[in-house]
Amino acid sequence: MYTFQSSLEGKEFPLVLLEDRLKKEGYVIGGGWEYDHGYFDLLLSQEGEYLYLRLPFEAEGGELDKNDSTVRMLQPFLLCHQYDPDRDQDSSSGAVSAAFNQFQSPEDKDAEVSSEQIDQGQAALDRAERLLS
Repeated sequence: MYTFQSSLEGKEFPLVLLEDRLKKEGYVIGGGWEYDHGYFDLLLSQEGEYLYLRLPFEAEGGELDKNDSTVRMLQPFLLCHQYDPDRDQDSSSGAVSAAFNQFQSPEDKDAEVSSEQIDQGQAALDRAERLLS
């Protein structure tokens, strides 16, 4: 994981505005969503690992499932999930098991990020900051 300093940190936005602007750029609300906090994730790479720019937020004075939710942005970070490219998911499991276990678990849920990946993440964050300014 690598954290970024950002002009977005601490700013408040209507959640519907974030959804409208960020989803057009490829962001999705990540699986870690709760009623009081969540993440907008942008997939930057899926070559041997999944590299995400994650824009975390928390609810301000309410729950996220309300139409008028306001959120405060937290510190953005890069998240890298590294997978074993040589591992064949279907080779050791039967057809029924493979049908229920479609996705490989990460070999490393918090893999190191390279300077090139940090630059890639910074460029994506810069675009998000311009989009939301």
